[in-house]
Amino acid sequence: MKKERLPLRIILFILGTAFNAFGITLITKAYLGTSPISSLPFVLSLGLPPSFGTLTFVFNMIFFTGQIVILKKNFAKIQFLQIPVTIVFSTLIDLFMSFFVQFKPGNYLYSILLLILGCMVMAFGIKLTITADLIMTPGNAFVNALSGQLHKNYGTVEIYFDTVLTILAVIASFVLFGKFRGVREGTIISAFLIGSFINIYDKLFGTVLNKLMSSAEDTVCSENNSPCV
Repeated sequence: MKKERLPLRIILFILGTAFNAFGITLITKAYLGTSPISSLPFVLSLGLPPSFGTLTFVFNMIFFTGQIVILKKNFAKIQFLQIPVTIVFSTLIDLFMSFFVQFKPGNYLYSILLLILGCMVMAFGIKLTITADLIMTPGNAFVNALSGQLHKNYGTVEIYFDTVLTILAVIASFVLFGKFRGVREGTIISAFLIGSFINIYDKLFGTVLNKLMSSAEDTVCSENNSPCV
């Protein structure tokens, strides 16, 4: 990571984290089930005392541990910053959820549109954090580490990862309530939409974002009249 691009990377990361949390909120407030990566903590929050954000933090720490297992010696020390980032991320989820506490779509069509919008927003946030190449939220970083280990496209691994979490959420729902609760068709739909939108964003403006990062580096190097390294 080039030090010259650090300010831009920080901005992209902050925006990506905020978009990610807001996207989760929009998907949840569509009342068609929450996003797959949040489905298990959301279902548990419906039947247990901890808040949605608190349980999100707990599961993200599990994903954080998973990265260490996968990457081993390649796990960079800077990635420990994922812990305070997760605290902020989880707090943002509870904050955004409180803003929309009284909100409910008027009909099923609005719910579907809100779900799609939420998937687009969340995927955009993930794309920004990937481009920032700084740190990511543990869930996304775990998928990123796994995709690198398997030599597979991030969006494709995201789809499989989300599917597994959705299945676990369904099991938790029946254990706690004896029926579907917190997991609906929207969870399944978003399992495919989020990964697909990430791939679409990558094709649409992935090159532009990469050029932006390179441009920022070249500008600083030119101003310093020194070669980029």
